[in-house]
Amino acid sequence: MDKSVEKFREKSYFESFMHFIEVLENIKNFAEEVSEIKGFKKFFVANVVNQQLNNIRDDFDYCYKSLQLAFTIDGFVNRENENEEIISDLNQLKYDIKQNFHVTEQKLSIIAAKIEMLEKNSSVLNKSKPPEIEQKHLIYPEVPIVRNSVVLRKYKNLDVACKPTKYSPEVDTPQSKEAGATLMIWKDLSECPYIIKFMGISKLHNSDIYTENVIVLEWAEFGNLKSLYESENLNWKLKLNMVRDVFRGLCFLNYIRVLHHDVRCENILVAEEYKCKITNFTLSHKTQYVTSKVHSVENTKQIMSWMAPEKLKSYQRSNQSTKIEPYTYACEMFSFGMFLWELSFNRVPYKDMEYNEIIEHVMSGKREKLDFVDCPRDIRDGFTEIITSAWQHESCKRPTTQKISKILESLYKSGNVDNHVRDLLPLSKGIEHHNTKAMETKSEQDYKICWECFNAHANMGNKTAMYWKGFYLWNGLVEKNQIEAKRLFKIAADAGFVEAQLEYAFANLENLDLPPDTKEFWKYLEMAAKNGNPKALYHIGITYYEGRMGTRQDKEKGIEYLKLSALQNYYKAIDKLEKYNIIL
Repeated sequence: MDKSVEKFREKSYFESFMHFIEVLENIKNFAEEVSEIKGFKKFFVANVVNQQLNNIRDDFDYCYKSLQLAFTIDGFVNRENENEEIISDLNQLKYDIKQNFHVTEQKLSIIAAKIEMLEKNSSVLNKSKPPEIEQKHLIYPEVPIVRNSVVLRKYKNLDVACKPTKYSPEVDTPQSKEAGATLMIWKDLSECPYIIKFMGISKLHNSDIYTENVIVLEWAEFGNLKSLYESENLNWKLKLNMVRDVFRGLCFLNYIRVLHHDVRCENILVAEEYKCKITNFTLSHKTQYVTSKVHSVENTKQIMSWMAPEKLKSYQRSNQSTKIEPYTYACEMFSFGMFLWELSFNRVPYKDMEYNEIIEHVMSGKREKLDFVDCPRDIRDGFTEIITSAWQHESCKRPTTQKISKILESLYKSGNVDNHVRDLLPLSKGIEHHNTKAMETKSEQDYKICWECFNAHANMGNKTAMYWKGFYLWNGLVEKNQIEAKRLFKIAADAGFVEAQLEYAFANLENLDLPPDTKEFWKYLEMAAKNGNPKALYHIGITYYEGRMGTRQDKEKGIEYLKLSALQNYYKAIDKLEKYNIIL
């Protein structure tokens, strides 16, 4: 011990020791850069990585010799094998980018550089403004759809979503310039098939006096993934496809030094063929970006169930520290594991727990249960491995991108993926084909196209599809089975589908193979009428007006129902009112 103290008193030895500490810090930083794919431009070329690594290893050996330590790094690491592994990983990275993202290396480097400039508040991007789309080019669709504040429009023959935004190109502030630059970078990301496409900005006139700024995005046929798993019974093969899409999207963002910060099913949009695309990410969040506490309790509760323990720590009642832990790739990996759990079990993690219960539960090392039901063994084992490794309490023990990618690709290639699902016609397109084509041609081929669509979506649990499958079965357009049709009508009716309520009501009277059930008929007819169905309003009105089906005649009440129906332009109600000489 005395000899060691004497050595430290020597200036040269002390300087060598301080240099050794610096080398260890360089090794740590280099490992983080490579493992988290930080500094994309710097480390993309294998030769650069090897040169960096060789320099660090040489410095390490030099320090050991200077400090007269008993061993060198070569005693632990075979340089040739390590070099081969690094080159192999980087070649795999290049392959992934080429095969999965459809973006050239040069394009990816440009995007990464733009994001770096955005983080540095560079004035270079100040003049960047997203493309503007004239409102006249946003055409109303045949069937209007509104999801919360997002409306469907047609742009260049494509379905697009118009989403309200606070950004305005007319406003010239630092925040507006940053937002404009961010949207321009988002447009560059559109070449990646796992990121929702941004097309431009526009204005929508909601009334004669109110105009709203909107961003124009590609339309997600099935809405967000949370709404989808709540309404449809997604099979395991399809879920594997979806997980693979989402992970590829997160990898793409990670490659350009962006972390999502909020990975959950609600932030994943599902487009045609059930392709999943990431949305609601912020491009200014780099991997070393330190997030602040979420001050709104409600906002915090929304994302609490997916948070890594190192981020939850700052919300613990017992934690008096003001230090804010940075959001890292390890945090993102933890959230991905919770996302996979959510999709696997079709519910929000810790759904029945209170705010503070979740924090204490996770901070004590506890997690959700993994009770897979009717899941193929290989998918169950693969998902279990990903989830349990991703939600490790210690961030350093969570898996790398490469490890998760290998598991997912292995599952995908094992033959368990049903590519038929990807070729499935979206339900809205099937309905459109029925209304515009099949009803006109009445051809067996067109009916069959619609039937295959409705049948497949109904089998996945979609209630709207169940109504349409029932409609086809009831009318024998492809197959005929009125008993099964009636069962499907009831399921859709109880789920609040108005047309199904009407069809189920009449199915209780019109099926010759089953005894009539007038009580059930009236129950569902009134249900449809309360929901404003004009045909239901008409039938209740005519029944009361003429005293049909043993109902006590009540002309005044009947007229009220007929008028409500006529006001929706139902032709039979209009004809009856004219016949009775009643003015609308």
